[in-house]
Parts: sequence; C-alpha cells; structure tokens
Amino acid sequence: MNGYRFDLNMLLKQIEDLTTGFSADAKLAVVLSHAQLKITSLIKNGLSTQEIAEYLHVSPSTVRTRRKNIRKKLKVSNSQHTLRTFLVSN
Repeated sequence: MNGYRFDLNMLLKQIEDLTTGFSADAKLAVVLSHAQLKITSLIKNGLSTQEIAEYLHVSPSTVRTRRKNIRKKLKVSNSQHTLRTFLVSN
C-alpha cells in the first residue's frame, strides 16, 4: 500500500510541475532529452539518486551520469548551485 501512495504522491507532484512554471519547463525541454527531463522532475521533487534509480528501474550509476550530463547542458557548476536548487529556482 505504501508503494502505491508513494507513486500517487509522485504523480501528483509531477502534474503540479506541469501546470506551474510551464515556461521554465519548456526551456528545459529544448535542451534536455526525455530521460533527462524525467530525472529533473524527480530531482525537483526532492528524490535522491538512489530513490530516482529505484523509481525508474535503472542503476544509481545511470542516474549519476544523467545528472552530470544535465549539469553540463544547463551549465551548472558544482560550486554554483546544487542541481535541485538550480532547477527549483528556474
């Protein structure tokens, strides 16, 4: 039952993301791949690398690589912001 509640809460947060801040998400959609957009949505919702990996049924290494590539594409340096802070503020 808890797994379903987690999925429902995640779905509600993703719907909220889609309906608010659409212009920011549109900018990201031009730059990022579909897989990277999924990960940015999960990062914005506060999930850790491990949680994202479990949710998407991929390895944590895959998530780390995608996070690294997202940072490159968005030109976010490690010292400038955490990726989540950057995504939430834009």
